[in-house]
Amino acid sequence: LGRGQHKMAALARALAGRPLSTLANASLPKHVKIVEVGPRDGLQNEKSVVPTEVKIRLIDMLAEAGLPVIEATSFVSPKWVPQMSDQVEVMQGIRRFPNCRYPV
Repeated sequence: LGRGQHKMAALARALAGRPLSTLANASLPKHVKIVEVGPRDGLQNEKSVVPTEVKIRLIDMLAEAGLPVIEATSFVSPKWVPQMSDQVEVMQGIRRFPNCRYPV
């Protein structure tokens, strides 16, 4: 876990069982980074291959929804993760939204 994740886990343990009204007094982080991993992590576990066009549309819809970071695909061997065999086509096919990053 990263440093921020350790802080959040510690906060969750400290607040466990306490009423929600105590959140006002809790030490919460000033910023939270949201990273959508569904197109990479979620799709690689699918048994049937998801068509490239569907992956591209999913990523574009997530970006349209305002997500700031989307892990679009992964450059791994198709031998080990067949679902990611179209990584080049996916990265070339997505619309690049100005306020969104697409790490791989």
